[in-house]
Formats: sequence, C-alpha cells, structure tokens
Amino acid sequence: MVFGAALALSVIVSALVALLSPGASSLRRTRAHAAFVCTLAAPFFAWSIYLNLTGFDSGIVVFPVAAASACMQIYRPTWRRQRWVTFFGCLVPCVAYAGGLAVVALQSSPPALLLTYMAVAAVSWLALSIIGFVLCCRVETAGDATDLPAPIEIVVPLSPDRR
Repeated sequence: MVFGAALALSVIVSALVALLSPGASSLRRTRAHAAFVCTLAAPFFAWSIYLNLTGFDSGIVVFPVAAASACMQIYRPTWRRQRWVTFFGCLVPCVAYAGGLAVVALQSSPPALLLTYMAVAAVSWLALSIIGFVLCCRVETAGDATDLPAPIEIVVPLSPDRR
C-alpha cells in the first residue's frame, strides 16, 4: 500500500513538472502526461490480475480503461473529444478508489493505512484527470498538430507485370 501511495504521488509530481516545464510544447506535455498515466496503470493492473486469482478486484477493468485513454491521448492528442476521453478515463480509477474508500470507511474499525492509501489514490487519479483535460484543451488550440507525424499509409508495391 505504501508503494502504491508513493507511486501515485511521484506520478502527480512528475505530471505537474511536465505541466509547468518551461519551453516544452503543449503536445510534449500532453504526451508526457499520457506516459505517466500508462506507467501508473501498468503495475496496478498487474497487481489486480494477482488479486483476481482469489476473488474479484475492479482494477482488472479500471486500469486498462485508464491506460487505453492515455494511449489514445498519445496517438490522437488533437482529436476534439480526446479531452473528455482522457478526463473520464482517468476518472474511472478515481471513482473506484472513492467507492472502495466509502466501503472501507463503513467498517467498525477501518485500518488507517488503507484509508490513507485509498484517499491518496483517489485524489491522485482526480488530479491526473483534470491535468489531462487541461493539457488536451491546450494542444487543440495551440496549433501543435503540425508536429504530429502523418497517418501511416499502406503502400502495396505493384508487381512488374501490373505497371
């Protein structure tokens, strides 16, 4: 649990550094944010796979959704609806942690460390969703789309007799 809280805090700090770094384009900041989200989601997804061996853990669904929204943010940052995909993709883990926090808090004597972990994780994912939304809004209006590579074209070479 301490590892998870430390990882979440380090990702938030890294995302803030990317957001506030001088001289970086908004496209670069957006892609850095997406990389942070994927980096954060991957170990928690692996842990939820382990937890699902004995019972259901919502992380098996929640973290791939966040990672998928981040992958879309990397490859299509100027898509008009990407800001909402990023926002809700990162909000899904926040809601899951807030729900877990509510369930654990209703116990007769909830463990303080678990409550702290879930609260930090919920706030971290909320911050990541808001930061992602802001960054995606800036990419769309900043004119950074010229830095994007052209879509991949599939070229089928013609045989010599077809030319």
